[in-house]
Amino acid sequence: MEEPNVYASPSEPVEKENLPPAQSMPQKKEESSLAIASVICGGLSLFFGLFTAIPAVICGHMALSDYKRNPGKYDSSAKSMSVAGIVLGYVFIGITVLMILAFVMIFVVAAAAA
Repeated sequence: MEEPNVYASPSEPVEKENLPPAQSMPQKKEESSLAIASVICGGLSLFFGLFTAIPAVICGHMALSDYKRNPGKYDSSAKSMSVAGIVLGYVFIGITVLMILAFVMIFVVAAAAA
């Protein structure tokens, strides 16, 4: 096998088979802090109601939109955490609205009975 000519002029092609294979560094993808905040706020909505449900929905939508704009930047858990935070937020907003309606109905029935 011939040794490659290291002193060759640039016009002479370099054989690719003699070059070492290019090594690619695996890129570590980031975690989405907005997605994490969305899930945490969504979970805390069980105890704090609308005070954390609304931020869960907002952070979840922001994280999901950021994930869609930059799909290679975040790891695969960013999308699922965003969706989970959005779902938890909307569920607890719905529960809170239903509870408020139930209390209003009870108040109206009690006022009508008096």
